[in-house]
Amino acid sequence: MQLWFSDTPDQHSLWPTTIQFSKDFYEQLQNHALPIDIRILRALSNSARRLDLMMWVTYRITRLQEKLVLDWNPLKEQFGEGYTRDRDFRAALHDDIAVLKELFPKLPLKLTERGLEMDAADPSALAIPKRKLIT
Repeated sequence: MQLWFSDTPDQHSLWPTTIQFSKDFYEQLQNHALPIDIRILRALSNSARRLDLMMWVTYRITRLQEKLVLDWNPLKEQFGEGYTRDRDFRAALHDDIAVLKELFPKLPLKLTERGLEMDAADPSALAIPKRKLIT
């Protein structure tokens, strides 16, 4: 696959225009791929935090072996950029989780007084219901 083209066809590139993965690295990519639907990326494109949260949740739930409870402080450190008051961050995260659960009703997530509870799930939890297709 050619990765980039020169602006002027007569000029040769200083670097190769292809990348070759080692067999081990390629197999790691295949074995640990994240199931992301492009329609979700479009639906969440107006919020970098929601995109970040979706990628993070996708990674976590598909690799968990048992229930995980994340306290509010680490959640705020990860996703609370720009929030000085905890209650404002909690309200925003509540809204973000509600949007994700609207898109994916089977997501095993729940906000509690302690923080975010998530259960292990297979990629089917990330399937978009037919009635909620995003264009």
